[in-house]
Amino acid sequence: MTAETRSPFGGLWTDRVDAETQLARRLGSGRVSSDLVAVLSGWIIDGYAILPGAADPALCDRFAGELATAWREGHPEQIVVDSRTGTPRPLAAGDETRLARAVDAHVHFESARELLRSPRVTEFLGAVFDADPLYFQSLVFETGSEQGLHQDTAFVVVDRPLELVGVWFALEDVRPGSGELQYTPGSQRLADHCFAPGRRHFDPGIDGHDAHASYYPSIARRCDEADLAVRQFRPMKGDVLVWSADLVHGGAPITDPTLTRRSLVAHACPLAGPDRPAARPHFFSFLPGNLTTRALPESGARYASQYHVLPPDEMSPVG
Repeated sequence: MTAETRSPFGGLWTDRVDAETQLARRLGSGRVSSDLVAVLSGWIIDGYAILPGAADPALCDRFAGELATAWREGHPEQIVVDSRTGTPRPLAAGDETRLARAVDAHVHFESARELLRSPRVTEFLGAVFDADPLYFQSLVFETGSEQGLHQDTAFVVVDRPLELVGVWFALEDVRPGSGELQYTPGSQRLADHCFAPGRRHFDPGIDGHDAHASYYPSIARRCDEADLAVRQFRPMKGDVLVWSADLVHGGAPITDPTLTRRSLVAHACPLAGPDRPAARPHFFSFLPGNLTTRALPESGARYASQYHVLPPDEMSPVG
């Protein structure tokens, strides 16, 4: 706990009560470039940042095409999770793409890793984290997720729960009715939702079905009570949306089932910085074989995976 942050769970410097003062100090010292000041100020207030054209559209096409081939022909090393059952399985030829997501495709596809190390994204995450990012999970969607409004702290677990961001890459122009990503500006300032004292994340073995089912309407109700409006994101190919750990977001209903909404989503936490140790994804604590991280060249960023054991590289700190 620190009295400097809005939450007893701590957070990043942008979660401090004096975040705007911290931003001015970072600008003055050169830790933050002048190009990022307006974006970071909006992040502090609203909990998200839009980086137009931050990813190369040609690279988006390449990755989307490689995934389309994998969906069509199968990819035995690529894991797919059905959102209705939560059960992982190898990607089989002709698998149903609706409401399914390919997980940790960054392990298998160089094009995905190239997207993750897009320079403007890397620069922004470095400024928010005061450290280089560790991408520890990725999800690829062919269609809208239709997931209810939620905060990532409920389901994406790191040892310091607010030291987490989501990064969403538009792999195509997003059209109305496709189940657009939706988000609620300012919702990162809502009071902490805890599933138990001192615990922000949902634990299915402890909390059970009722806690999970009641969570989504509870979050939506709290946004309504705070008069926070839901916005839909209709980006162009190559646009990137980054959100803070507690920003309320989800997938709008799909009203036109003929439309795709191809996107790459990644979750990242900070590697070790000058003032603190690295944050640790939860799976590091129960999958010791998956502790290895690998470099994303020319970026300072690294990546890990819950689903795959990675061979170490020459720079690879383990754990």
